[in-house]
Amino acid sequence: MLAAVLPAAFDLGVDPVVLVCAETNIGSRRVIERNGGRLTVSRGRCCYQISHHIGRRCARRRARWPPSWACSST
Repeated sequence: MLAAVLPAAFDLGVDPVVLVCAETNIGSRRVIERNGGRLTVSRGRCCYQISHHIGRRCARRRARWPPSWACSST
């Protein structure tokens, strides 16, 4: 679902797209990271940003390596 929404968000001028989820929500974190999400802040929750060019590239690849499953609390 996120991959389907990202192009619409970019077309509306939202860049970067900012997504927040709980640090313990591994499923949401995987989906966000597979769609190009970059971890920016973590304090009990993970804040991700997906910029226009990264989101399109990762949507084609459908994966990002290495994933950053471990949120750092710094």
